[in-house]
Amino acid sequence: MNAKPGTMYSHSSSGEPVIAYDAGNSYSLDQEGHVLISYRNGDVTAQAPLTLDTTGSVQGMGRADTGFYIAEEKTAIVYGFANGQSSQLHVLISEDMGKTWTDTPIPGSAGYDTKFIGFTNKAEGWIVSGGSAGAGRSLNHVYQTSDGGKTWRELGNPNDQYTEQLTGAGFSSGDIGFLGYRYYADKGPTVYWTQDGGKSWEKLVISLSDSWDAYQKTPLSPVFNGKDGRLPILLSLDGEVAGTVYLTSKDYGLTWNDEEGRILSEGHYR
Repeated sequence: MNAKPGTMYSHSSSGEPVIAYDAGNSYSLDQEGHVLISYRNGDVTAQAPLTLDTTGSVQGMGRADTGFYIAEEKTAIVYGFANGQSSQLHVLISEDMGKTWTDTPIPGSAGYDTKFIGFTNKAEGWIVSGGSAGAGRSLNHVYQTSDGGKTWRELGNPNDQYTEQLTGAGFSSGDIGFLGYRYYADKGPTVYWTQDGGKSWEKLVISLSDSWDAYQKTPLSPVFNGKDGRLPILLSLDGEVAGTVYLTSKDYGLTWNDEEGRILSEGHYR
């Protein structure tokens, strides 16, 4: 059964965390880096058992290196420096608005720069983590859970097709998922998607109106409530944020429409 979406975070083209969907829950850091969680627009507060680096000296442990998903039914934080061997990602999960937490490592996991996490219900969730592989390149890894975050399995990724910096990620089901990337010479938006649980990935062709041609377009994390989805695309001009375009879907992301209902991208089941 689908649950109401939680607050989802993405990254701007400069790598700074931005909110892709605001569910009335949020996080902040105090001066020492303690993670503070707010629910119901501040009516309920909690402190997570996690301290992040505020100095920029600890790789993988800064605010921009950490992924958050914050809902009343499920709060999840993915953190850490993971090299696929001795160091691994960790997932902190609370199901009682921060009163209690579990900390679960993901054996063999990789990724230390950008991280995203989300759940479509209390049992089904996903993680996408990235790690720099040279100028403008990032090797990205995709994980899923079907038991609420107790165990995670790695899916196939699109690294053979595309290896740039992630700006957003999201799944509508165990099979259908999306990865958004920073714009480069073509101004974006660049989105790759899977319809078969990561076995294969392809570029999602998005035909935006010509009126947006002058803008750089950064795809943020798509958010789904059952089959209904929303994909925010951040617009920038000369380095300044100029607004956000929202695409919507009524079929788990197989088809995306603009705010006037025009079909901008259409896929098919395999």
